[in-house]
Amino acid sequence: MGKLVLYHGSKLIVKNPDVAHSRPAADFGFGFYCTASKVAAEEWAACDGTDGFVNAYSATVDSFKLLDLTESRDCLLPWISLLLSFRMFRIATPLVSKSCTWLQNFYPTDISRYDCIKAFRADDSYFSCVKKFLNGEISVGHLWAVLYGDSERTVQFVLKKPKLAKTLIFMSGNTVQGQIMHSMRVKNDLNVRKKLAQPPSEDDALFIKNLIINQELGYASRL
Repeated sequence: MGKLVLYHGSKLIVKNPDVAHSRPAADFGFGFYCTASKVAAEEWAACDGTDGFVNAYSATVDSFKLLDLTESRDCLLPWISLLLSFRMFRIATPLVSKSCTWLQNFYPTDISRYDCIKAFRADDSYFSCVKKFLNGEISVGHLWAVLYGDSERTVQFVLKKPKLAKTLIFMSGNTVQGQIMHSMRVKNDLNVRKKLAQPPSEDDALFIKNLIINQELGYASRL
């Protein structure tokens, strides 16, 4: 991948990135969260409707020990399992509870040997997609269609190691108008929820119940 410009949306100009100021209950715990999409970073910076900043960095991605969980839909179950290790949410039904246990048992993901995770983000409407999958309301194909179809907004890079965050070269910090970008964020989230309400074009029977039953019967399901 060579050199890449990464963006970080914030209420501050961040010239010296680090992993210490992130939240432990973020998608993948402590880390410096970035995106290759300037628009997505602008939405993050204005998430509460007030002005913020988009920080731009030059990154030498070839130096990253990268775990890529966006390569294909085979990565979806490990991605969800990893999210469940960090994200806190209410377990609404017995199926959600069983789904969480099953995923973490059969798709454990060790991230300790990686410097950086490339994965779909799971805030707002995107985490509602995950919860619907865990509750058997949408299939693997439907979830993939929503996430991958909006990959410019959904894909993020999470730098997990302090030494890696320090390799980012600060380029600029530009002001984001809060009201404008917040309106765009709300509109995009509504579009995601509309996609969730529509079945995907492909015929996909891979719901979480089917996956669990197939595994219990000793069958391997192709995602």
